[in-house]
Amino acid sequence: MTAYRIETDRLLVRCYSPEDAPKLKEAIDASLDHLRPWLPWAKNEPDTLDTKVELLRRFRGNFDLGNDFIHGIFSADDSVVLGGAGLHPRVGPNALEIGYWIRGACKRQGARTHEHRSFLLKRVRPG
Repeated sequence: MTAYRIETDRLLVRCYSPEDAPKLKEAIDASLDHLRPWLPWAKNEPDTLDTKVELLRRFRGNFDLGNDFIHGIFSADDSVVLGGAGLHPRVGPNALEIGYWIRGACKRQGARTHEHRSFLLKRVRPG
């Protein structure tokens, strides 16, 4: 099992909840030009707010069931979605693939590196 919440001095990495839908939609919509060349799901954006709520319910359900572990990357005060990250069990037994995206306005500011370091340390050394 992976952590539901990881807090650092720079950001918060936590399991999404349906209440995050407006923040997630805003982050994705503001980053479409940045995301579309790299992420197949971004080609179907923008989605409606209701669609985002349902998506986050699925993410949370899969997380709770131990099927897939998708986290939001938030500002330290939890007010802005900076991106998303996931540990996906689709590469074989006892292995997890790391996937992520970062808001276009946040690229090259170290958020991804900081998130990965925090994420992996918590995963490898739970507690």
